[in-house]
Amino acid sequence: MLREHKLKTINALTGVRFLVAMLVFLFHFGASFSERIGMPHFVSTFLHNGKVGVSIFFVLSGFILTYTYTQIFATKFDLKDFFVARFARIYPVYLLALIIMLPVLPKVLDAWSVLCVLFMVQSWTSPFSSFGGTWVMQAWTLSVELFFYLCFPMLLILMRHIKINMILVALSCVSLFIVALGTPWIDPGVKFIPFLPKEMVPLLPILRLPEFIFGMLVCKLMFILPQFWNKISDFKLSLITFFLMIILLSFTESIHLKSLATILFGLFIIQLSYGKNLMVTVLSSKQMVLLGGASYALYITQGPIRQWFYWAVDKGFTSEKIASFLNPIVTISLSIIIFIYWEQPARKFL
Repeated sequence: MLREHKLKTINALTGVRFLVAMLVFLFHFGASFSERIGMPHFVSTFLHNGKVGVSIFFVLSGFILTYTYTQIFATKFDLKDFFVARFARIYPVYLLALIIMLPVLPKVLDAWSVLCVLFMVQSWTSPFSSFGGTWVMQAWTLSVELFFYLCFPMLLILMRHIKINMILVALSCVSLFIVALGTPWIDPGVKFIPFLPKEMVPLLPILRLPEFIFGMLVCKLMFILPQFWNKISDFKLSLITFFLMIILLSFTESIHLKSLATILFGLFIIQLSYGKNLMVTVLSSKQMVLLGGASYALYITQGPIRQWFYWAVDKGFTSEKIASFLNPIVTISLSIIIFIYWEQPARKFL
């Protein structure tokens, strides 16, 4: 029974990854465009808030790693296997994205920048620095993710025997931190952070760590009170949670209110995990699982592909309108090809 539940949960959450990746893609690709063509304000607001997808990925990462490794680490705590698996998961596509971007880099990189990017530590800086966006801009999140991976084994040990009361207290604390500081909106080059004087601001990965911990705690909470979660995971309540997130991202400019979308996604994860409804069925379909599998490649290659289109327009090989039309088609298609013929084989090999 547990194995069947795990398989269903992974499928649903894999499918939803594509929607999250598209949210980030539309933020980069469509937010400014929607304003130029005069789309309704709430549409432009939603697209501009698409960067919350990064926060959702951090929450998903904490949840899935905890779900995957809690039982494994309980019987065999093998750090080598864990870090090899993490390396195989992210570095091959990461390296490919760097190579794709290399011929169209806007400026030549110095040796220090190259080393930082290759070792994935470019975001281990102050959040007020834009250095994290070096080479491939979206890769700053993978640098932060590496920091999470280094913290994860110790965090999992600390949470091994955590009780429900402590889970609820910890969830409340990290949720307050996420909403009060607006952490989903803290990325390289941010101008200010609420409630934190500049001299007290920690490194960027530390500021984003609560989102990852939030995902871990949601996973711990998921297996408690299963009858309650079953009751709130029907189609109607899941749809309400989904639309509440959409409303928050479409009709508010407050970083604190917008950050509540990350907290609601924690509930949405549980609803997708326990639910047996149309939404889960759609997200678990073969098509959505394929697209969800390709979501990592979609996320990390969107910047390099967009830069190649800029280059093609600048050289007169195509028009801006044609480039705008082809960009999403090429990006999604190429991400599927990379997933099938590069990411999966490289992961198995490593």
